[in-house]
Amino acid sequence: MDFSPPEDATWFELLRRNGLLRVDPLPHTEDGDTDAPVTEIVRFSFQRFQDHLMAEVLLKEVDDIRDALATGVLAFIHQSGKVDSMWMGLVEALCIQVPERFNREFLDALPAQPKSGGPSGNLSACLWRA
Repeated sequence: MDFSPPEDATWFELLRRNGLLRVDPLPHTEDGDTDAPVTEIVRFSFQRFQDHLMAEVLLKEVDDIRDALATGVLAFIHQSGKVDSMWMGLVEALCIQVPERFNREFLDALPAQPKSGGPSGNLSACLWRA
């Protein structure tokens, strides 16, 4: 099966924008030499893979995603109606894996907040960055 990259980007750019690859300056550049070419290095973002592995393990035993988010194994993600920034990578991974496994968007599976009647907190991480 042939998959073409989007018209406005290459596969490399798409992987970089989605956090799977990083482009960093090479650490051995000369300070103060403004004429030296900028040298960059491409690195894998292992933390992104870690987030997906964590999501996979957490979802492994889940039968009902709503229960898991309300009081089960995933309830820690949205304590006090907000997501702690340390879980945002995991939330992004869940935003991909939950629909694949449960045919329901992650945001739709979250318990509603009593005051607002909508999903909790600062979960804009589920929106694609591309």
